[in-house]
Amino acid sequence: LNLNTLDSLWRASDSIVRHPHQFFLYDKDTVMISSVGDLESHTPDYVSQLHPIGTKGLQYLQIKADIPMSHFLRHQLWTLALSACMMLLVLLCLFFQLTAIRRKEALLRKREMTINGTIHDLKSPLNSVITMMGWLKQTAPDKETKEMLETSKAGVRRLISNIEALLMTARMDR
Repeated sequence: LNLNTLDSLWRASDSIVRHPHQFFLYDKDTVMISSVGDLESHTPDYVSQLHPIGTKGLQYLQIKADIPMSHFLRHQLWTLALSACMMLLVLLCLFFQLTAIRRKEALLRKREMTINGTIHDLKSPLNSVITMMGWLKQTAPDKETKEMLETSKAGVRRLISNIEALLMTARMDR
């Protein structure tokens, strides 16, 4: 492997910005044979693993380069922007879902309060009617009127128990 040729290919590449770098060639015992590059006394930001050359693993190649973080970020800008957009989209979807859930909960609470109020409004006068029928039954002079009042009272009680069943159904929906 000719390290000078590899270095000239590295420098001629348009995709790589000129940063200090150095190629190292090692033997099978990982003892450095030669090196080429302009890293000089810089501490490298990137140090590659030893990559075997050929199939027998008699020589290894390593590169050390000084690549500033801004260069890395510039290459990763699209990934970063896409990730930010996706995160924003997920947050907007979450906000929309939470808003919809809160709106539905408010509607259900309002519906429940309306049903409870309506059932109470239906049940209260019927209790007064039962009380009045009981008083009329006690003061009724003939047996026929008492039986008629008892039949009416039983009908009103059935109506109250139907209203109670509606209330229980509404509570079970909760």
